[in-house]
Amino acid sequence: MTPYIGQFLLNLAALAALLPLLLPAQITTLKRLYSVQIVCLVAAFLWLIKAHITSDFSLINVFSHSHTQKPLLYKIAGTWGNHEGSMLLWVMLLGVFGLDSLRRKALETEVQQTRIILHSCLNLLFIAFILLVCDPFEAAAIPAAEGRDLNPLLQDPLLAIHPPFLYAGYVGFVVVFIDVISVIFHQVPASIWLPQLRSRVLLPWTLLSIGLGLGTFWAYYELGWGGWWFWDPVENTALIPWLLGLLLLHALLYGAHQEQTTRLVVVLSILTFMSSLAGTLLVRSGLLTSVHSFAVDPERGLLLLGLVVSVLSGSVALVYSKFPPSLPTTSGFINRSALVRTSILLTFAALFTLVFGTLYPLLSSAIGYPITVGAPYFQMTFIPMVLPVLCLLPFIPWVGWGQGNMTTTLGKALPSLTISGFLVILLWHVGEIRTIKEIGFSWVALWVITSTLLSLRLVNLTWRFMGMSLAHMGIGVAILGMVLSSATEQEQVKALKIGEKLQIAGMTLKLDEINAIEGPNYVAQQAKLSLSRSDKVIAMLLPEKRFYWTQGIIHGETAIYSGLLSHIYVALGEQYEGDIWSLRLYSKPHINLLWLGMILIAGAGVMLIATHRGVVSLLLLLIMQASSMAMEAHELILDPVAEKRAMHVGRMILCPSCAGQNINDSVAEEAQTMRSQVRQLIGQGLSDPEILDYFIERHGERILYQPAFKLSNAALWGMPWLIFMICGLIAWRRYNNFLNSPPSK
Repeated sequence: MTPYIGQFLLNLAALAALLPLLLPAQITTLKRLYSVQIVCLVAAFLWLIKAHITSDFSLINVFSHSHTQKPLLYKIAGTWGNHEGSMLLWVMLLGVFGLDSLRRKALETEVQQTRIILHSCLNLLFIAFILLVCDPFEAAAIPAAEGRDLNPLLQDPLLAIHPPFLYAGYVGFVVVFIDVISVIFHQVPASIWLPQLRSRVLLPWTLLSIGLGLGTFWAYYELGWGGWWFWDPVENTALIPWLLGLLLLHALLYGAHQEQTTRLVVVLSILTFMSSLAGTLLVRSGLLTSVHSFAVDPERGLLLLGLVVSVLSGSVALVYSKFPPSLPTTSGFINRSALVRTSILLTFAALFTLVFGTLYPLLSSAIGYPITVGAPYFQMTFIPMVLPVLCLLPFIPWVGWGQGNMTTTLGKALPSLTISGFLVILLWHVGEIRTIKEIGFSWVALWVITSTLLSLRLVNLTWRFMGMSLAHMGIGVAILGMVLSSATEQEQVKALKIGEKLQIAGMTLKLDEINAIEGPNYVAQQAKLSLSRSDKVIAMLLPEKRFYWTQGIIHGETAIYSGLLSHIYVALGEQYEGDIWSLRLYSKPHINLLWLGMILIAGAGVMLIATHRGVVSLLLLLIMQASSMAMEAHELILDPVAEKRAMHVGRMILCPSCAGQNINDSVAEEAQTMRSQVRQLIGQGLSDPEILDYFIERHGERILYQPAFKLSNAALWGMPWLIFMICGLIAWRRYNNFLNSPPSK
């Protein structure tokens, strides 16, 4: 009966969503029908959770992603650890956010009716999508006695909370989108609805911030490569709506003082929700591969593409038919509204780079020239483009909404600029930063932090201002953590016998023993390592290599020691002859600044929500804790110079059989073979370019992790910078009279 009850609930929800579109109804009837939709969707999702908990293998979904020996937490998380279950969660949250249109007092009855009908329409589209191509309640022809278990990557505590927050952030923007479409359709004056919109943007943006932070930390310890951002398509498609939501928040902040931003708010509201839908399309379609993606089905992707195109085309048509064709602009560069508008314009250019780099592999494959666009591309394009935007942040606290001039503004910003410069010199003197890039970003990050702190003493502190300041502080702290941890981290690949020691970050790490342990659905080899400082043991680290017998998969679990700001990160590798074990170790100074910055950013969202809705403690329940998972370490190499070269070359070669990782970071068997080939070629005396040519000859140019600078890739490398220059020129031409602006009074 389990499959039929679940399908009945989904069909009943679809019927309740269809009726408002077919029959004229009063507002009371519309509310009741929408309530039926929500009850059915929530009941269907709970019914699927119940099936996973009880190991009901009459459902193909449970059989494919669960096991009787799996821990209860992962049985629950397995509900959304697959395509069908995650889409049901997505649609349920989509419907739940629509309840906002029922409880609020609408501006007019017609506006509220439109909101409910639009919510019902979106619910119907996605319920139909689930019923047609990804039914989570599809019945098994013959119920099995045992299931296949969940992917070991997803058997982690953070996966119990990370996807719900991420999805809630995605679909939460539906409230903003439908609000904007409704008021435009009924031509409600912007002065009425614009001030109310900001609180509805804050909730999904904060939820998405928490989801991104949890996902970043999960990837950091789960994938075992020691990094915190992969620049793969799934991460990019989550970052894009977060950045668009951030721009929307700032546009609404500016809109509170300048009514001319209505068009910008409308466009950003549509783009933010559309980017969430497009992200769902790309992740679920199989068009892009990702280490975070566990569902590949192009047929489903085509249907999702149809949904996205239909919603986007209808929205664009409505905006152009109902919205005024032109808006006035203001002059004067040195004022807060101008800084906000310039920041939005330049961030748009950086966003274009993010979208273009993510989609370019699809375009190049379509014309028969497949290439890979990985982390090096975004580090050379997107990251430099956000630097000018960051340079504007320290000025914002020192300018008002009226006209100002350069001399006065620079005078106010000079103390924070001087203090941050002194701190950068100190960091350079002690060897924490060395390159121009590290010095530049450290200076900007410290400038943002000091400027925000100094501005607190000049204003009457309000809850909202403190929230805004906390967000800017979080950005500065996170960037400082990114720069310092990247500049000072150290990686080692060592082979140790039991009882041997090594030095790392001024501490001693000793391999005490290797033990065999058994878990609920795996067996493992666990290393016991003692970490000492001045001959005193300060921590015991227990990295593991697990064999999940339910799926026949070998996976690793890292061990992390966290100091005040730094981490010691250890992954257990392979066993060699003579009871020798390989270890992959990282020393990561200042890495906790990154996680602190993310907590501050999300905490700022919570504070700002609290000013509107009384929500105070959303983030405090989610302090991120160090857990562990890692992949196998590299092969044994006794020559440290050769090992350094092998690591360098390995970062430039893409693993052909994994989801966009280089061969250093991949756990695939083919990546392990290619790592061995790199080391053999080094031993034969080949140079690094010759080794790369060797792999290009056998696999094509797609094997390069970074696209080459050549004529065929001119659009990839040139288009983002062209767009950025055009946006910069527009900003300069619009505000080129700032030097002649009169002083603020």
